[in-house]
Amino acid sequence: MPAWLWYAAAYPMRTPAQALVLLFAFSASAVQTSRPGLLYWQSDPKNIDAMVHHVPQDDPTRLEQLRHTFHELECQPPALRTEALPHGANLLCALPGQSPQTIVIAAHYQRKGEGKSAIDDWSGSMLLPFLYHALTAQPRRYTYLFIAFDGESGAQAWMHNLTREERRNLDFMVALHALGTGPLAFYLNPMDMPAPQGQSELASALMYAAHDSGVPTPQQRVPRHSPRTDDTRQFRYNDIPAILLYSEGDAHAPVPGSSQDTPEAIATGFYYDSYRLLCTFVTELDQLPLSRRSR
Repeated sequence: MPAWLWYAAAYPMRTPAQALVLLFAFSASAVQTSRPGLLYWQSDPKNIDAMVHHVPQDDPTRLEQLRHTFHELECQPPALRTEALPHGANLLCALPGQSPQTIVIAAHYQRKGEGKSAIDDWSGSMLLPFLYHALTAQPRRYTYLFIAFDGESGAQAWMHNLTREERRNLDFMVALHALGTGPLAFYLNPMDMPAPQGQSELASALMYAAHDSGVPTPQQRVPRHSPRTDDTRQFRYNDIPAILLYSEGDAHAPVPGSSQDTPEAIATGFYYDSYRLLCTFVTELDQLPLSRRSR
């Protein structure tokens, strides 16, 4: 476990939006789930809160901030790599497991909308390095692949570049979107899409994780404000079970992508509760049966 982490200053308004974060002491503790022998690392809430409230305002700096955070949390080349695109890049971090069967955890990092694009979707992409670190507590059966997509075009390009065998190895996909404005909620697929085989297993694992972590049970519903970028779309089109996890605040909650989309709109309590649930959830996914789907 690293002794240091690149992280945002305690007063983010005094940190230039184009600057990378400062070095600060990093700590994590081992958490035992209700399943005997199943562990993950849980990071200190101060580190999580500081990182998400420092929001770079241009895409290259966002990408570099994510790369530094992954690196300091022990995802380093060749496991950590950048995939160049015509107008941007994806960032990928692989955690090899005992099997090539893969679970993808993803979010998009690009700045969009009228505000500072903190909720949509810096809040989702910044959790990726910490979820990677959580899973390094012990060997895993599945291979996990964490991807910060450069929008839907980034997801489309990545899927297009996969070999047939690599696509066959994709068992599940989890997308993180607009976290920290309320309790965690989820949806599995639009009403006009048939559910891929195995999709119900994602929901069951999420329910188990919520109970195990002591966080309120997420509700299944279509987001009140449809995501401008749907990171699950390319996976659903390829018949890969996918789940989108997002925050569902009340009717007065800040709207992702609007002028209200600022770091101050991300509530520390809601965000850290989402992180704790997600740590348990991604750990629990490793207990799902390994499978090889025909695609």
